Amino acid sequence: MQGSTFWWMLLVISIGVCAAAGVAFGPDNNWDLRHYHLYLPYSVMESRGQIDHNAADIHSYLNPTLDLLLTYPLQRGLGLAGMSAVLGGLQGLNFVVLFAIAMFFLRSVAELAGRTRVMLSLLVALSGMTGAFVQAELGKTFGDLTTSVLVLGALLLCLRALQEEPDRTRVQMVAWGGLLIGVATGIKLTNATMLIGLAVAVGWHFSGREWRTVVAFYWAVAIGFVIAYGWWAWHLWQQTGNPFYPYFNRWFESPLFTSASCYDVRFKPWSIKQSFVYPLYFSWNHQTAEVKFRDFRFLAAYLLVLCLATRAAWTAVFHRRAWHLRNPTSLQFLTIFIVLSYVVWQIVFSIQRYLVGIELLLPLFILVWFLRYLGRGGLPAFLIVSVALAFTTLPAEFDGEQADARTQIMPDVLRQELRASLDGAAVVIGRPPLAYIAAELQGVNVAWFGQVHTLQDARLAVRKLASHSRFFSLSGATEPEIRSTNARLARLGLPPVARDACREFSTKLDRRALLLCHISDKPPSLDAIQAVGSLACRDLWP
Repeated sequence: MQGSTFWWMLLVISIGVCAAAGVAFGPDNNWDLRHYHLYLPYSVMESRGQIDHNAADIHSYLNPTLDLLLTYPLQRGLGLAGMSAVLGGLQGLNFVVLFAIAMFFLRSVAELAGRTRVMLSLLVALSGMTGAFVQAELGKTFGDLTTSVLVLGALLLCLRALQEEPDRTRVQMVAWGGLLIGVATGIKLTNATMLIGLAVAVGWHFSGREWRTVVAFYWAVAIGFVIAYGWWAWHLWQQTGNPFYPYFNRWFESPLFTSASCYDVRFKPWSIKQSFVYPLYFSWNHQTAEVKFRDFRFLAAYLLVLCLATRAAWTAVFHRRAWHLRNPTSLQFLTIFIVLSYVVWQIVFSIQRYLVGIELLLPLFILVWFLRYLGRGGLPAFLIVSVALAFTTLPAEFDGEQADARTQIMPDVLRQELRASLDGAAVVIGRPPLAYIAAELQGVNVAWFGQVHTLQDARLAVRKLASHSRFFSLSGATEPEIRSTNARLARLGLPPVARDACREFSTKLDRRALLLCHISDKPPSLDAIQAVGSLACRDLWP
């Protein structure tokens, strides 16, 4: 049953089902896709760094590796629906790795028959794949669910290494795990929360006489990170003087960005008291996301951790026989990884989708601890929890994701009209997400400008503007969006929007009407921007 044929069948079915689900859930049209997932690879491939300026605002400087490899070529070659199908299929690999991790733990439960282990592992993997943000990101370009395959693969390798003898094989398995999570973190820096969790777990369990294993893991993490991020770090260093620009600018002090530590704090706990019981809040009031969702997985795991703290008293009162795992070290390893990853995530981000890798693992975490401390009652208890989670989970719904996949993002007629109107011009982009239009109009001589952050940044932008003779703005048609655009124009020394100089249009990715406005035929001077100061951190988030 568990030979190579079974694994190949599981792989094919997982990819096929998740690819179909990615299409069925609706072609991708999330805020990030329109803001920078299409623009970033276009900018790199067309060498736009010396032409455009902050076209996608601060997100213009995120690592575009994943979008270069997947988003841009898939969208260009297969359209939105085809892109969602391929991404969904790749993200379906999470199911296979989850199944493998579950089998790793359940093989240690002697009371379970082989067929029961397989069925229970499939249930665990299915439950992991039905989390609120796993469902929401299936077939989407956010990257969390794509890179989680690497994170889970790293965890599996490190768990397998725990059962190996202290020899070269163990070192190699842990090193490969470090390489995978290093690559995952280099591709998407928010995976650093899970990197820290895994690094501490490895250091805890392989310390002492096996220090070579720990060193191999850390070196492999560094190599993987450099493979995925090194080329982009060098590019940012050359362009801005900060290899992580705009982050950590307090230490690198690039004059193009504020020296304050700017993080998106909208989703963090409101108080110290709330931080200690945060899953009691965000599990139902969607406090950790910009969209509504409901998912009690984290709450169930949180309550379980509290119960584990009193497990000695529980055992003393009820004297139940437990189904002991033969290797409890692996369960301790998993617990350290999950708990520490969550703690770091809450301190640094508290943005729900950044913890998709842990969301996938929570049903397994609940099951193995139930089996260990509830004995024979652990299995029915897990089944009850799984059913409850399935019926109470409300997947997140990202704005605009129900795009019309049967048509182009921009009709050919409109594309040709805009190309003719903007040839040789510079366009100041208003409130995001609008940078995808720059990628749609590739091949025309036009420069795109977003928000400037400091006086030095504004001066650099004005020098770029000086090579153009016509200036336009691109924004939404509502009054708040026009006011926001006028503020951006003022920071560049350009006049405000005049509605009688605008044309209105729309695209298949935008529900709102868009305005393209002729602003001026005279480039701004450096004298016009002398009053520009650094933006406050609160002004950097939409």
